[in-house]
Amino acid sequence: MGYGSIYGYQVNRKLTEEEKKYHLNPKEKSKSPPMGSLSIIKMNSTFLECVDRFFDDKGFLTTLAGMILGIFAVGAIMMILAFIPSPVGFGGEMPIWGYFVGTVGLVFCWFFGSLLFKLLKWETVGLTAMDKTINKRVKFSAGFTHYPIRFNRKNRKVYVHQLNGKIFVTKWEDIYFTLHKEARAEWVVRGLILDDDGETVLDAFDLPHTDNWVDGRERQTLTIFWEFVRRYMEGDDNDVRKLLPEIGRTMNVSNRKETFWEGYKTMLDNATAGGPLLLILINIPLMFGYSIGRKIAMMCNTIPDWPARIEAECAIEPNDPYLVDETHPPPAL
Repeated sequence: MGYGSIYGYQVNRKLTEEEKKYHLNPKEKSKSPPMGSLSIIKMNSTFLECVDRFFDDKGFLTTLAGMILGIFAVGAIMMILAFIPSPVGFGGEMPIWGYFVGTVGLVFCWFFGSLLFKLLKWETVGLTAMDKTINKRVKFSAGFTHYPIRFNRKNRKVYVHQLNGKIFVTKWEDIYFTLHKEARAEWVVRGLILDDDGETVLDAFDLPHTDNWVDGRERQTLTIFWEFVRRYMEGDDNDVRKLLPEIGRTMNVSNRKETFWEGYKTMLDNATAGGPLLLILINIPLMFGYSIGRKIAMMCNTIPDWPARIEAECAIEPNDPYLVDETHPPPAL
């Protein structure tokens, strides 16, 4: 089972007219300035490694299920108190609405408790009737802490961690990049793996940056990370050097799990990037609560690693002048 089949990508099909219309040629410079977009784990002369598209959404449904579970747990407690004599309980004098709330609470407490347990144990949850975006996040609330993508500019290979634990490897020149529209006008840069006929889609993966974009308007913000990767893979050493100040903050998740405050800062930065002061003030407490579910999900996850064969192919040169990782921060702008 491939990367695309788990994420819900449509594979074993022909390219759509939209995919052809919004095809991104790696040889052509876009209008977007290159930016790291809080997505880069490490970069050097050999490879660029980034997080996956849903990294900043990690733990979304764990938080949601936990909140709903807490709400209906109150109803369940009310039902229990109805049968406990006063002064501790209601002593059989609870109003009718209390019994209704308690009954509903017991049912939903069982359902969401089971759902939360399955999320943390990486089991498939039967929510196929719900929005596909939510269903993706259900599957993403457990498993690996992240699903890294590695671009090797020397051997021209791209390595993609799949949700099933396998690693997909392909040549940079064999990837058909295009813009793809998700639900609610959210767009993403998607890499398609085509058959030898150049038309049949066999697999797919997304770059870690999305944005809302309406056809016909400028799309600079949508393709900022694409332009970063494109210049890294297509440029020379001087181009790589120029990219260093554009990395911004790196994601320190290569061999460790992020801390609570690191996850909180990542989500807050992503939610408020370029936004007004009011948006920042609203998201400060909101993202704090969100970070609790994210931390729970991260604690139940496994840190991904690369096989020795791939690490050998991506060996970093001694004294690499372009090395950026958790111990080598990028230069300031």
